Amino acid sequence: MVNAMGMNIKHDAFEYPIEDWDRLFNVNVKGTMIACKAAGRAMREQKQGVIINLSSVRGIRGYTGGNSGYCATKGAVELITKSLALEWAPLGIRVNAIGPALIITPGTKHIAQNPELAKKYASMVPMGRIGLPEDLAGACVFLASEAAGFISGQTIYVDGGLTAS
Repeated sequence: MVNAMGMNIKHDAFEYPIEDWDRLFNVNVKGTMIACKAAGRAMREQKQGVIINLSSVRGIRGYTGGNSGYCATKGAVELITKSLALEWAPLGIRVNAIGPALIITPGTKHIAQNPELAKKYASMVPMGRIGLPEDLAGACVFLASEAAGFISGQTIYVDGGLTAS
């Protein structure tokens, strides 16, 4: 199961409305756990399975611009991944995560459509570009395959080298 639902609601930390904080945690953290539980139950019956949660480089690196809530939720996703990997390993269930940098999706296409903004984001990435959905495919295929059969509780950062610094 690839658990790829997520969202961001940006606010200054001093002014962050608790309703938006709760909504962000409900989608990114609670939603991740609910999906993991449902998939995990089915996998437990089969005595095998792979769960891949979508985290972010923001799960291990803070960021400005009103992203305190998003960073906190993605850090929580990383620890859910580790905890479930430990708990479910004896059941034959592997749980890992992918932590991308910015990926152009329907929710972020406005960045790609704004040359100034796209250049700003690309300049932060050592490889000099913004990620595309297909950049995540290889990591997903690998983590779901037998080639990753002894990997659990890990996050692979698909980030153009961003977390290398």
